[in-house]
Amino acid sequence: MAGDAFPDTSKRSRSRKIAPVDTSAPSIIKYKNGNAETVRIISRSKDSLTYHLVGEKGVTRLVKMEQVDTIVPGISDLSCLAVRDTRKSEPFGVASLVLSILGLIPIIGSIFSLLAIIFGIVSIIRIDKHTERYKNKKGNAIAGIVIGLIELVFNLFFLASIGTGVGGGMGWIGFSL
Repeated sequence: MAGDAFPDTSKRSRSRKIAPVDTSAPSIIKYKNGNAETVRIISRSKDSLTYHLVGEKGVTRLVKMEQVDTIVPGISDLSCLAVRDTRKSEPFGVASLVLSILGLIPIIGSIFSLLAIIFGIVSIIRIDKHTERYKNKKGNAIAGIVIGLIELVFNLFFLASIGTGVGGGMGWIGFSL
């Protein structure tokens, strides 16, 4: 009767056989969601797996064995493997770059430029905080910040020159209003 109330308890009571782990050679972990990683396994129990990523030193991960589909044991020659990086680009960095391009619009571009700077800073903070989730590519965020700063200064100068009438409107660019 207890098995009817808790149908998965019978699965937990079965013992799993744990294969020995070769920590000297990299292994491939294939997850049930379809992702795969090349790792050096530190320890393995029936419930969890602790490992280092081969490409990133200093990053230690712990994963539950129920998330793991298969483990391809120690492979000494990594050149035959093509494990793709499943980490994604940080979306705030991409948004920062897009907003900085929208900042080219005169007058209202300063709003987009300011948002590009804010999104770029948020992106860099998130990439530094979650290196395991995002590719360590800060290029979009840095480009968004730099372009946004340049455009913000330009747009503020543009608005100030219109408001004060410096240079006959926009005579310093070549046209007047």
